[in-house]
Parts: sequence; structure tokens; C-alpha cells
Amino acid sequence: EGTVLSVDFGGGTFDAAVIEVRAGIPYTLSLTGIDIGGERFDAALFETAVGPVLGLTALPNWLYNEMGSRSGVRQLLSDPGVPKVLDKVGGRAAEVARAILFEGHAWEFYKAVEEAKIRLSSEETTRLRFKRRGVNLDVPLLRAQFEAVIRDDLAEVEKCLLRAVAEAGLEPEQIDTVLRTGGSSRLPAFRARLDRLFPGKVGDRDAFTAVAKGLGARAGELWGTPA
Repeated sequence: EGTVLSVDFGGGTFDAAVIEVRAGIPYTLSLTGIDIGGERFDAALFETAVGPVLGLTALPNWLYNEMGSRSGVRQLLSDPGVPKVLDKVGGRAAEVARAILFEGHAWEFYKAVEEAKIRLSSEETTRLRFKRRGVNLDVPLLRAQFEAVIRDDLAEVEKCLLRAVAEAGLEPEQIDTVLRTGGSSRLPAFRARLDRLFPGKVGDRDAFTAVAKGLGARAGELWGTPA
């Protein structure tokens, strides 16, 4: 019972809903979202800590930016002109980019970046190591530096959740409970913002299965459960 702010901070987006629960029945008062999520933070880590160490900043800006994320890499792999661009660039940067993109390492490489980012949620420092033919990476990562890089994005996320509260016609202190889910909701800097805005009101749902459980519950309401 009461007014609930539900935030879902996943890999691709941040979504916030204000829900009023009366007699066990939820009523959605507002719903907002923004295109900021975990993949954007992976790209930030690549652009500031990984790419420079590998010498990839020598690539054309558009190519370097696309290499920052899995979605960008998918675009590059479908572009037949990329190998010609790398041939034209030449040098170490082109060799490393070619190894990441075309030697079968792409999935493992970006998974390693993501896992290093995840470790920074529980560790102040970690190392990102990745060694394959043509790619040799061993770089220290600091949580404080990472949080400085994503500070502006988290500020936009904060504005989005406060907008959800305002569009529901409420003030932050009128929210009874805050529920968070999604992998990016585990970021310490994000949790600290929630605790500051809604002290003593923040609770967790399972970060990776809560949305699926909710969809299943809604499907049960609409179509019933199997006999």
C-alpha cells in the first residue's frame, strides 16, 4: 500500500514509474524513460581507459566511437568498407582493431570490458586483462575515475526519475517506497543518489529477473495460468 517509485536501470535504458497501490491494486501515475544504460557505460570505459591504452585513438573518430560498444561493432561488422579503411589507416591501431573485429575476439573482448565494469560495483580497483592474438591488454581501473566519467549521465538519470515524481504530482518526500532493478541499478554512485533523494525508502528487486517475473505475472492476469 502507498506510493511506489519503481526504477529499472538496465543495459540499454533507464525507466521510472510512479505507482499508487490501493487495496492491493496498482495504478500507474507516471512513466518516463531515457536512453542511458549499461552499454553506454561500457562505451565510456572503452573510450577513456581501454582504447587509449591499445592505441586505438589513432583511428578515425567515427570508427573509434563505433568500437566503443557491442551495438557499434555490429554496425562495423556489417559495413564492407571497414577493412579498406583499416588498410588506409595502417599501423598498430589498424592491426589491433582488425584483431578485435575480424579475428573472432569481439564477443569475448566486450564481455571482458563489461565484466570489469561490473567488478567496479563491488571493488574500488580492478584490472582489465585480455590477451589474444593481436590484442594484449592489461590496464588498472579505478571506481573513482569511472564514476567521474559517467557523472553527467547519472545526473540525467536523476533528472528523469525526479521528472517521474513531478509528473505524478508528487514531491520526493511523498514517495513511500523506491524499488530498483536492472544490472546498472547496482552502480554505487547510482545507489548513493537514490539514498540521498529518498532516505530510508530504497529496496531491491532481483536485478536480472524481476522484469521477466513481472511480465509473467501480468500474463497470468490477462490469460490465466495453465491447468
